[in-house]
Amino acid sequence: MKKFLLLFTLLFSSLIMNAEGHLKFMGVEINGKANIFVEKMKAKGFRVKDNLENAFVMNGKFAGSNAQLFILYSPITKTVCKVVAYFEEKDNWDSLKSQYLKLKEAYDTKYPIVSAFDFFCYPYNEGEGDEMTAVKLDKCRYSTFYELQEGMIVIKISEFAQVSVAYEDSKNINLLVSEQNKKIMNDI
Repeated sequence: MKKFLLLFTLLFSSLIMNAEGHLKFMGVEINGKANIFVEKMKAKGFRVKDNLENAFVMNGKFAGSNAQLFILYSPITKTVCKVVAYFEEKDNWDSLKSQYLKLKEAYDTKYPIVSAFDFFCYPYNEGEGDEMTAVKLDKCRYSTFYELQEGMIVIKISEFAQVSVAYEDSKNINLLVSEQNKKIMNDI
């Protein structure tokens, strides 16, 4: 009877864990081998620009605008764990903020906000004309976080004067950390 209960508990736990699934980017699960994920992005119109260590870089259209995708994957099993879309660099605060707010509004209708920060760090303030200086000095904190059961989505204004949207799959980020630790332990 104890074996039956243990087997039932393990089976039930496995079903629950598998039921959660993975975060999706453009309808594609952030899961599986990186090269297969890249092929699925190619089918959506993206082109490979570069293959870096543990990341592919692709160009294409996302959310109606030109974007560069960074597809990050684990070092051992090459499992996709994170996708970051960077939109084109802006040269003025109004267009950068407008793009951020437009994306934020779209995501707000689909996902529950966990937290949002829209401010500048001292000594910068919005409306004083030096917003782009603050952005490039990484003194701009415009970020919105959406936490889902499968992972996290973050929209932010980067120090490169770009809006980015990052999709991080919880299960596969844990796999990435585990594989990185395994590589370190093998080295030492």
